[in-house]
Order: sequence, then C-alpha cells, then structure tokens
Amino acid sequence: MSCLIGKLISDAVLIIKDNMLELNGRRQKAKYPLNEDIATHKRVLEHNALYKKLKEIEDTFVINNYMIDKMNYKSKFVLRQIIKAYITNPKQLPDHVFESYTKVCSIPTLYEKIRPIDSVPANIWVSKNIRYLSKDDFKKHKSSIIKDKVFLRLMSDYIASMTDFYALQQYQKLYGGDSI
Repeated sequence: MSCLIGKLISDAVLIIKDNMLELNGRRQKAKYPLNEDIATHKRVLEHNALYKKLKEIEDTFVINNYMIDKMNYKSKFVLRQIIKAYITNPKQLPDHVFESYTKVCSIPTLYEKIRPIDSVPANIWVSKNIRYLSKDDFKKHKSSIIKDKVFLRLMSDYIASMTDFYALQQYQKLYGGDSI
C-alpha cells in the first residue's frame, strides 16, 4: 500500500511541477501556498486511475466503517479537550512552546515584560520564556496571548506533532483522575 501511495504522490509532484512550468512559461510566478489552478486534487489527480481506485477503497472501507467513526470521534474529542486545557491555562504547555513564543512575541506590552527575561545569560538554568513572568503580569496578558495568532500557531504545531499515544498521555495528565 505504501508503494502505491508513494507512486501516486510522485505522479502528483510531477504534474504540479509541469503546472508550475506552464505558469512560468506564461510569465507568471507560482506563489506559495500553491493556488487551486496548480495543485488541487481535481487538477492533479482527476484522471489518475490509481487515485480513483484508492478513493473508492477509502470510501467503501474507511469512511463508512463504524469502528473508524468511533475512533475519529474519540480522537476529535481528545484533541478538543487538550486545546481547551491549553487555552484555559496556557502555562500547561511545555517550556519549548513558550521559548519559541518568547522569541517571536509581538504584543508590545508583553514584549516590554519579556525583554528582561531574554537578557538572562544562556547558561542560567531558568528557561527564557514568558512562563516566568510574575503571576500578575501573566494574568494581565493572558487574554492577549491566547488571541495572538503566533501563539495559536505555535500551540497548534505542538498539538499537531503529537502521536496518538502521546496525545492520550497528555489528555490523561490534564484530565485523568488517577492522581494529582
């Protein structure tokens, strides 16, 4: 199956490359993200027999499978709960997310508070991130942080990088009743 999908992807890449060359031939530039004319599955794969057969298999055995529906719903529930926990209390995110956000934060009032943190020498054990703002400063800026598109992107990237097992572990840590 992986060889078939690999072949399908290779074919799609070649078609997209040809579409980009054609666009460049008309003295237009292909821009990222690639627009619909260059890279939609309809344009790239509409005539590919392998794609059509795999799509048919997917529709018959995957999309309409009740066990997969159960697992998809469970996955969506777990991810929504993790997102809710991180939005409600961003300090539950790991340090590396805050370290990345500290480097790119553009909220002016928060940036003024972060700058002294960023000047801490690298060899100090304290991680350079907004987690270490005073409780009052963090509380005052929390609504700005959770509305900041950059913060939301970093949080989303962190969640998207989770494996199924890791996401379930995080859900259990956030909501599990076993221990505190």
